[in-house]
Amino acid sequence: MVFFVRLFFLKRLSFHTRFIIYALLALVLVGLGQHFYFVESTKRSANWAIYSIQLALSKPVDWLDSATVVLMSQFALDQENHALHDQVLQLKSTIGQLNIAQQELNELKQLLALQPTRSSNAYLVGKLYSLCDPFAYQVIFNKGAHFHLKSGQSVMDEKGLLGQIAQVYPQFSVVTLIVNKGQMIPVMLARTGERTILYGAGGSLELPYWPLELDIQENDRLITSGIDGVYPSGVPVATVNQVNKPEGADFARLIITPLAGMFRSRYAVAIPYHTVGFLPLQSDPKNYGSTHQENSS
Repeated sequence: MVFFVRLFFLKRLSFHTRFIIYALLALVLVGLGQHFYFVESTKRSANWAIYSIQLALSKPVDWLDSATVVLMSQFALDQENHALHDQVLQLKSTIGQLNIAQQELNELKQLLALQPTRSSNAYLVGKLYSLCDPFAYQVIFNKGAHFHLKSGQSVMDEKGLLGQIAQVYPQFSVVTLIVNKGQMIPVMLARTGERTILYGAGGSLELPYWPLELDIQENDRLITSGIDGVYPSGVPVATVNQVNKPEGADFARLIITPLAGMFRSRYAVAIPYHTVGFLPLQSDPKNYGSTHQENSS
Protein backbone atom coordinates (compact mmCIF):
# COMPACT_ATOMS: atom_id res chain seq x y z
CA MET A 1 0.00 0.00 0.00
CA VAL A 2 2.79 2.36 0.89
CA PHE A 3 4.46 1.45 -2.36
CA PHE A 4 1.40 2.47 -4.40
CA VAL A 5 1.05 5.74 -2.52
CA ARG A 6 4.67 6.64 -3.13
CA LEU A 7 4.28 5.52 -6.73
CA PHE A 8 1.23 7.74 -7.31
CA PHE A 9 2.70 10.84 -5.77
CA LEU A 10 6.32 10.62 -6.97
CA LYS A 11 7.06 13.84 -8.73
CA ARG A 12 9.60 12.19 -10.97
CA LEU A 13 6.83 10.37 -12.87
CA SER A 14 5.61 12.29 -15.85
CA PHE A 15 2.07 13.53 -16.18
CA HIS A 16 1.19 11.08 -18.94
CA THR A 17 2.49 8.15 -16.90
CA ARG A 18 0.42 9.11 -13.87
CA PHE A 19 -2.67 9.63 -16.03
CA ILE A 20 -2.31 6.16 -17.52
CA ILE A 21 -1.87 4.62 -14.05
CA TYR A 22 -4.97 6.42 -12.71
CA ALA A 23 -7.04 5.39 -15.71
CA LEU A 24 -6.03 1.75 -15.36
CA LEU A 25 -6.80 1.89 -11.62
CA ALA A 26 -10.25 3.32 -12.33
CA LEU A 27 -10.99 0.60 -14.86
CA VAL A 28 -9.89 -2.04 -12.37
CA LEU A 29 -12.20 -0.59 -9.66
CA VAL A 30 -15.10 -0.48 -12.10
CA GLY A 31 -14.55 -4.07 -13.03
CA LEU A 32 -14.28 -5.14 -9.41
CA GLY A 33 -17.50 -3.28 -8.56
CA GLN A 34 -19.34 -5.22 -11.25
CA HIS A 35 -18.19 -8.65 -10.10
CA PHE A 36 -17.51 -8.39 -6.33
CA TYR A 37 -20.01 -7.48 -3.58
CA PHE A 38 -17.45 -6.14 -1.09
CA VAL A 39 -16.89 -3.06 -3.27
CA GLU A 40 -20.58 -2.15 -3.05
CA SER A 41 -20.49 -2.69 0.71
CA THR A 42 -17.47 -0.43 0.98
CA LYS A 43 -19.25 2.24 -1.03
CA ARG A 44 -22.28 2.08 1.26
CA SER A 45 -20.09 2.33 4.35
CA ALA A 46 -18.24 5.27 2.86
CA ASN A 47 -21.49 6.99 1.89
CA TRP A 48 -22.92 6.45 5.39
CA ALA A 49 -19.76 7.83 6.98
CA ILE A 50 -19.72 10.83 4.66
CA TYR A 51 -23.46 11.46 5.25
CA SER A 52 -22.95 11.26 9.03
CA ILE A 53 -20.11 13.76 8.84
CA GLN A 54 -22.19 16.03 6.57
CA LEU A 55 -25.18 15.78 8.89
CA ALA A 56 -23.04 16.55 11.95
CA LEU A 57 -21.51 19.54 10.19
CA SER A 58 -24.89 20.86 8.97
CA LYS A 59 -26.55 20.72 12.40
CA PRO A 60 -24.95 23.94 13.72
CA VAL A 61 -25.93 25.67 10.50
CA ASP A 62 -29.53 24.47 10.89
CA TRP A 63 -29.56 25.55 14.53
CA LEU A 64 -28.21 28.95 13.54
CA ASP A 65 -30.87 29.29 10.85
CA SER A 66 -33.61 28.29 13.30
CA ALA A 67 -32.33 30.72 15.90
CA THR A 68 -32.21 33.47 13.29
CA VAL A 69 -35.80 32.74 12.24
CA VAL A 70 -36.95 32.75 15.86
CA LEU A 71 -35.16 36.02 16.60
CA MET A 72 -36.50 37.64 13.45
CA SER A 73 -40.02 36.42 14.28
CA GLN A 74 -39.68 37.72 17.85
CA PHE A 75 -38.44 41.06 16.57
CA ALA A 76 -41.32 41.26 14.09
CA LEU A 77 -43.80 40.36 16.84
CA ASP A 78 -42.33 43.01 19.13
CA GLN A 79 -42.60 45.59 16.36
CA GLU A 80 -46.19 44.58 15.64
CA ASN A 81 -47.00 44.60 19.35
CA HIS A 82 -45.62 48.12 19.74
CA ALA A 83 -47.54 49.27 16.67
CA LEU A 84 -50.77 47.74 17.99
CA HIS A 85 -50.14 49.26 21.42
CA ASP A 86 -49.73 52.69 19.84
CA GLN A 87 -52.91 52.18 17.84
CA VAL A 88 -54.79 51.16 21.01
CA LEU A 89 -53.57 54.30 22.79
CA GLN A 90 -54.61 56.45 19.85
CA LEU A 91 -58.02 54.77 19.72
CA LYS A 92 -58.48 55.23 23.47
CA SER A 93 -57.56 58.89 23.13
CA THR A 94 -59.96 59.27 20.22
CA ILE A 95 -62.74 57.48 22.10
CA GLY A 96 -62.10 59.67 25.14
CA GLN A 97 -62.30 62.80 23.01
CA LEU A 98 -65.49 61.52 21.37
CA ASN A 99 -67.02 60.78 24.77
CA ILE A 100 -66.15 64.27 26.00
CA ALA A 101 -67.55 65.79 22.81
CA GLN A 102 -70.72 63.70 23.18
CA GLN A 103 -71.12 64.81 26.80
CA GLU A 104 -70.64 68.43 25.82
CA LEU A 105 -73.15 68.01 22.99
CA ASN A 106 -75.68 66.48 25.39
CA GLU A 107 -75.16 69.34 27.83
CA LEU A 108 -75.62 71.91 25.07
CA LYS A 109 -78.76 70.15 23.83
CA GLN A 110 -80.23 70.17 27.33
CA LEU A 111 -79.28 73.82 27.82
CA LEU A 112 -80.82 74.79 24.49
CA ALA A 113 -83.97 72.93 25.50
CA LEU A 114 -84.49 75.36 28.39
CA GLN A 115 -86.98 78.15 27.84
CA PRO A 116 -88.35 81.02 29.93
CA THR A 117 -92.08 80.93 30.45
CA ARG A 118 -92.66 84.68 30.58
CA SER A 119 -89.69 86.43 29.03
CA SER A 120 -88.80 87.49 25.53
CA ASN A 121 -85.08 87.68 26.34
CA ALA A 122 -82.87 84.96 24.96
CA TYR A 123 -80.75 82.78 27.19
CA LEU A 124 -76.99 83.14 26.76
CA VAL A 125 -75.04 79.85 26.66
CA GLY A 126 -71.34 79.92 27.56
CA LYS A 127 -68.46 77.73 28.67
CA LEU A 128 -67.22 77.38 32.24
CA TYR A 129 -63.62 77.35 33.45
CA SER A 130 -62.43 76.55 36.95
CA LEU A 131 -60.28 78.92 38.98
CA CYS A 132 -56.90 77.89 40.38
CA ASP A 133 -58.28 78.09 43.93
CA PRO A 134 -60.89 75.34 44.45
CA PHE A 135 -61.88 76.82 47.83
CA ALA A 136 -63.03 80.09 46.23
CA TYR A 137 -66.20 78.32 44.96
CA GLN A 138 -66.21 80.49 41.88
CA VAL A 139 -65.96 79.69 38.18
CA ILE A 140 -65.28 81.69 35.03
CA PHE A 141 -68.07 82.18 32.49
CA ASN A 142 -66.65 82.98 29.05
CA LYS A 143 -69.17 85.72 28.32
CA GLY A 144 -68.95 89.25 29.66
CA ALA A 145 -70.07 92.83 29.23
CA HIS A 146 -69.85 92.58 25.45
CA PHE A 147 -72.83 90.21 25.68
CA HIS A 148 -74.75 92.61 27.98
CA LEU A 149 -74.30 90.50 31.10
CA LYS A 150 -74.77 92.18 34.47
CA SER A 151 -73.84 91.38 38.03
CA GLY A 152 -76.48 89.41 39.87
CA GLN A 153 -77.76 87.40 36.91
CA SER A 154 -78.49 83.77 37.66
CA VAL A 155 -76.45 81.01 36.02
CA MET A 156 -77.49 77.37 35.70
CA ASP A 157 -76.39 74.23 33.92
CA GLU A 158 -78.61 71.53 32.41
CA LYS A 159 -79.43 70.09 35.85
CA GLY A 160 -80.03 73.08 38.08
CA LEU A 161 -78.93 76.38 39.57
CA LEU A 162 -75.17 77.01 39.66
CA GLY A 163 -75.01 80.49 41.18
CA GLN A 164 -75.04 84.11 40.13
CA ILE A 165 -72.68 86.46 38.37
CA ALA A 166 -70.55 88.36 40.87
CA GLN A 167 -68.20 90.34 38.62
CA VAL A 168 -68.48 91.25 34.95
CA TYR A 169 -65.52 91.99 32.68
CA PRO A 170 -65.54 92.77 28.96
CA GLN A 171 -64.68 89.24 27.84
CA PHE A 172 -65.73 87.05 30.79
CA SER A 173 -67.59 86.99 34.09
CA VAL A 174 -66.97 85.50 37.53
CA VAL A 175 -69.77 83.28 38.82
CA THR A 176 -70.15 82.64 42.56
CA LEU A 177 -71.53 79.16 43.16
CA ILE A 178 -74.49 78.56 45.42
CA VAL A 179 -72.30 76.39 47.71
CA ASN A 180 -70.13 79.41 48.53
CA LYS A 181 -70.38 80.37 52.18
CA GLY A 182 -72.74 83.29 52.65
CA GLN A 183 -74.94 82.57 49.64
CA MET A 184 -78.66 82.60 50.40
CA ILE A 185 -81.23 81.21 47.97
CA PRO A 186 -84.97 81.55 48.58
CA VAL A 187 -86.39 78.14 47.77
CA MET A 188 -89.57 76.19 48.12
CA LEU A 189 -90.35 72.52 48.51
CA ALA A 190 -91.74 71.50 45.13
CA ARG A 191 -94.03 68.85 46.59
CA THR A 192 -95.72 71.01 49.24
CA GLY A 193 -94.94 74.61 48.27
CA GLU A 194 -93.38 75.36 51.67
CA ARG A 195 -90.90 78.25 51.41
CA THR A 196 -87.56 78.62 53.19
CA ILE A 197 -84.00 79.92 52.78
CA LEU A 198 -81.17 77.66 51.59
CA TYR A 199 -77.64 78.59 52.68
CA GLY A 200 -74.27 77.90 51.10
CA ALA A 201 -71.88 76.29 53.57
CA GLY A 202 -68.53 76.38 51.78
CA GLY A 203 -68.79 73.36 49.48
CA SER A 204 -72.24 72.16 50.50
CA LEU A 205 -75.76 73.42 51.18
CA GLU A 206 -77.57 73.81 54.49
CA LEU A 207 -81.20 74.10 55.49
CA PRO A 208 -80.73 74.81 59.21
CA TYR A 209 -84.13 76.19 60.16
CA TRP A 210 -86.66 73.57 59.15
CA PRO A 211 -89.18 72.97 61.97
CA LEU A 212 -89.82 69.38 62.99
CA GLU A 213 -93.57 69.65 62.46
CA LEU A 214 -93.24 70.62 58.79
CA ASP A 215 -93.52 67.87 56.19
CA ILE A 216 -90.30 66.98 54.35
CA GLN A 217 -89.14 63.66 52.92
CA GLU A 218 -86.08 62.15 51.35
CA ASN A 219 -85.77 62.78 47.58
CA ASP A 220 -87.86 65.93 47.85
CA ARG A 221 -86.72 68.60 45.41
CA LEU A 222 -86.06 72.23 46.26
CA ILE A 223 -86.68 74.88 43.60
CA THR A 224 -86.30 78.64 43.63
CA SER A 225 -89.34 80.48 44.93
CA GLY A 226 -88.58 83.74 43.10
CA ILE A 227 -89.69 85.98 45.99
CA ASP A 228 -86.33 87.79 46.17
CA GLY A 229 -86.42 89.03 42.58
CA VAL A 230 -82.88 87.71 41.96
CA TYR A 231 -83.57 84.11 41.00
CA PRO A 232 -86.54 83.33 38.75
CA SER A 233 -89.07 80.95 40.22
CA GLY A 234 -89.05 77.25 39.41
CA VAL A 235 -85.31 76.70 38.87
CA PRO A 236 -84.22 73.30 40.30
CA VAL A 237 -81.71 73.82 43.11
CA ALA A 238 -81.16 70.76 45.32
CA THR A 239 -82.44 67.41 46.52
CA VAL A 240 -83.06 66.28 50.10
CA ASN A 241 -80.92 63.18 50.60
CA GLN A 242 -81.46 62.52 54.30
CA VAL A 243 -83.95 63.68 56.97
CA ASN A 244 -83.17 63.35 60.68
CA LYS A 245 -85.58 64.57 63.36
CA PRO A 246 -83.84 64.10 66.72
CA GLU A 247 -85.93 64.19 69.89
CA GLY A 248 -85.74 67.38 71.85
CA ALA A 249 -84.43 69.45 68.93
CA ASP A 250 -86.29 72.40 67.47
CA PHE A 251 -85.21 71.87 63.87
CA ALA A 252 -84.64 68.88 61.61
CA ARG A 253 -81.18 67.93 60.45
CA LEU A 254 -81.17 67.70 56.68
CA ILE A 255 -78.53 66.65 54.18
CA ILE A 256 -78.98 68.64 50.99
CA THR A 257 -77.22 67.92 47.67
CA PRO A 258 -77.10 70.50 44.86
CA LEU A 259 -78.43 69.33 41.51
CA ALA A 260 -76.02 71.37 39.38
CA GLY A 261 -72.59 70.03 38.55
CA MET A 262 -70.71 72.90 40.24
CA PHE A 263 -67.07 72.34 39.21
CA ARG A 264 -67.99 69.41 36.94
CA SER A 265 -70.13 71.43 34.52
CA ARG A 266 -68.56 72.54 31.25
CA TYR A 267 -71.40 74.67 29.89
CA ALA A 268 -73.93 76.91 31.56
CA VAL A 269 -76.63 79.39 30.65
CA ALA A 270 -77.06 82.92 32.00
CA ILE A 271 -80.71 83.59 32.84
CA PRO A 272 -81.76 87.08 31.74
CA TYR A 273 -83.20 89.61 34.14
CA HIS A 274 -86.97 89.95 34.52
CA THR A 275 -87.51 86.24 33.93
CA VAL A 276 -90.64 85.70 36.01
CA GLY A 277 -91.05 81.96 35.61
CA PHE A 278 -88.82 79.14 34.52
CA LEU A 279 -89.81 75.75 33.14
CA PRO A 280 -87.37 73.10 31.84
CA LEU A 281 -88.74 71.22 28.84
CA GLN A 282 -87.55 67.83 30.11
CA SER A 283 -88.55 68.24 33.77
CA ASP A 284 -90.83 65.76 35.46
CA PRO A 285 -94.13 67.40 36.41
CA LYS A 286 -94.35 65.23 39.52
CA ASN A 287 -91.24 66.90 40.93
CA TYR A 288 -92.76 70.38 40.81
CA GLY A 289 -96.23 69.88 42.16
CA SER A 290 -98.21 73.08 42.28
CA THR A 291 -95.31 75.17 40.95
CA HIS A 292 -96.30 74.36 37.39
CA GLN A 293 -99.76 75.63 37.98
CA GLU A 294 -98.37 78.88 39.39
CA ASN A 295 -96.02 79.37 36.44
CA SER A 296 -98.60 78.50 33.82
CA SER A 297 -101.29 80.75 35.27
